[in-house]
Amino acid sequence: MTTRKDKQPPRQALSREQVIDAALELIDRHGVEALTMRRLAEVLEVYPATIYWHAGNRAQLIARVCQRVFEGIELPDADSVPWTEWILQLAHRSRERLGRHPNLAVDFTSTIQISASSLTMADRLLAVLEDAKFTGEQLVMVYNTVLGGIFGWIAAEFASEPVAGDSDWVSEYQHALREGGGADLPAIHRNFFLVANRAFMLRWSSGRSTPMESSFDFAMRTMIAGLERMRDA
Repeated sequence: MTTRKDKQPPRQALSREQVIDAALELIDRHGVEALTMRRLAEVLEVYPATIYWHAGNRAQLIARVCQRVFEGIELPDADSVPWTEWILQLAHRSRERLGRHPNLAVDFTSTIQISASSLTMADRLLAVLEDAKFTGEQLVMVYNTVLGGIFGWIAAEFASEPVAGDSDWVSEYQHALREGGGADLPAIHRNFFLVANRAFMLRWSSGRSTPMESSFDFAMRTMIAGLERMRDA
């Protein structure tokens, strides 16, 4: 006699790609801290040992998730644009890609990236900077300035908002900046309506809900212009 259970199609074997996809989705919804091997196993309806088998331990899994996101950053064509535009395009494409996964943005920069995609980006950037005539110790300094400037900014922009038990903390913070800071924080008081929620350390919303794209573009262009002037000097 054939039972209902016997009629069900056999379940396909779980793949590493499925594990990484599910982990990224869990992080997108609940944050990196919510990712545990047991919770992910429950989502995939498997034993935790299966997760370890396919993706390693939690740190290794997060590294694989970061690699998956990194692979989505399309590198500009160095043969069709000048080096300054190449860096600017890389910056905006990186921000756009990580902006889709803001919960991962901070962890992305705090985890050393070692993958085929990260090595490819490193090699292309070095080649672009070499073509721009940066050499020796200066090449290293410029390389670190570019990647630190891009990914450091992204991590800061998409940082999580403060956790406060009082739901009125936003209005209280606004009041403190606008009114209470008149004597002790005169520059903030004078420029409140200009900088409020638009400047680092003076905002109450993350870039997740209040993007800082124009400031990011300005920062990247300023960095690139400075590097260009330094090279020409």
